Amino acid sequence: MIKNVLLAVAGLTLLSAQAASAQTEGQCGQVRAAVAEDFKEHAALLQPARHPDPRYTMLVLPLPSLEPGPGAAGVTYIFAAREHKLVQVNVLWSTPDKPGDADR
Repeated sequence: MIKNVLLAVAGLTLLSAQAASAQTEGQCGQVRAAVAEDFKEHAALLQPARHPDPRYTMLVLPLPSLEPGPGAAGVTYIFAAREHKLVQVNVLWSTPDKPGDADR
C-alpha cells in the first residue's frame, strides 16, 4: 500500500513523497522534485555522495541558510540501497567559530 510520508524539521517541510517500493532512480527523482519545489534557487546544488556503508546511498544539499538555524546548513537524504527507499533525512547547521547569543 502506498502511503504519504511527510518529513519535517522544526516546522519546515523538507520532503513529501510517496513511500512505495520503487526503483532507486524513482526515489531519487522524487527527492529531486521535492528539493526543486522546496529549495528552488538551490536545487542545482543537490549532489550524490558516497555513504561509508555500502548498504546506503545518499544525496547531499548544501544550503547557505535554513530556518530556524542561524547559518549554513547541509541536508542529507539517505536511501537503503537494497530496498530503494528513503530511510533518513539529516539536517546539520553550522555556526561561526564564536557564535553569539542569537546564533545559539
